Amino acid sequence: RAGAPGVDLDPLHAPSRVVGEAKFSFRPTNVAAEVLAAFEEEAGRWLATYRELSARMGEEASYLGVRLELSESSSFEEAAASGETLWRAWELGDIPAVRLEEAIENKLGALVLYVDAPGGVSGAASHLPRCHAILVNRNESTSRRYYDLAHELFLLLTWEALPPKRVEPQQAPRTQGNRVEHLANNFAAGLLMPSELLARRWGGRGEGRLARWVSQTASELRVSFASLVWRLVNLAYLEKTEAEPLLQAPRTGT
Repeated sequence: RAGAPGVDLDPLHAPSRVVGEAKFSFRPTNVAAEVLAAFEEEAGRWLATYRELSARMGEEASYLGVRLELSESSSFEEAAASGETLWRAWELGDIPAVRLEEAIENKLGALVLYVDAPGGVSGAASHLPRCHAILVNRNESTSRRYYDLAHELFLLLTWEALPPKRVEPQQAPRTQGNRVEHLANNFAAGLLMPSELLARRWGGRGEGRLARWVSQTASELRVSFASLVWRLVNLAYLEKTEAEPLLQAPRTGT
C-alpha cells in the first residue's frame, strides 16, 4: 500500500516514468482539473516505482489474464451475472467484500493501493503494462471503499473491450449517464451481493421491520443501505414503490 513504512516512494528514486504509458480512469466529484492532474502524476510515480522495485525483486509481472466477456451492448443483468460468476470462481464466501482485495492481488496480480486521494476522488483504475492497479481513497466510508474496489475491478477486466474515460462520474444517474458506468455498477452489485447469498438471507429475515433488516444486512455485507435496496429491487424482492419510502425514511437505530 502507498505510504507503507520503510518504502521510499520519492520520485527521484524511480528510474522510470509512466507519463504517456499509464492510463487512468478517475471518478471525481467537484475536483479541479489541476488537482486531479497533480494526483494523476503523483500516482503515476508510485506505480513506476512499484513496478521497478518488483522487477528488481524478481516478482512476476501482472498481465491480467482474466477478462469479462462483456460489450457495450451487454445487459445490466449480464453484468451482474458476471459479478456473481466471479464471486463463485474466486470463492469469496458469505461476505464477499472482505476477501475481494486478497483475491484481486492473488488471482490477478493487480496492485491495490489505499491512498490519501484529494477530496472528491473516491477511486481510480490504472491500466499500466505489467503493473495494473486499483487506487482507493482510504478516507472514504467502509462501504464506499469496498464498492470502489469492485467498481474499479470491472474497469480493469473490461479495459480493452470497454475503454473507460479518463474521468467518469462518481454517481451515475440511474436512468442516464455513461453505460459503462452502469455496467460497472451492476457488476459490483452482483459481486458484493450475489443473488444466491441474498436469497438465503431474505428467506431467513423473520418478521422484524424491513428497514432494520436491510440496515443490518447492508452492514454485514459492507455495502451501503441504498445499494442493497436497489439490489433487492433488481432481484424482484422489493417493488420500486417500496424502495422509495425505505430510502427516504430516517434510519437512526435501524
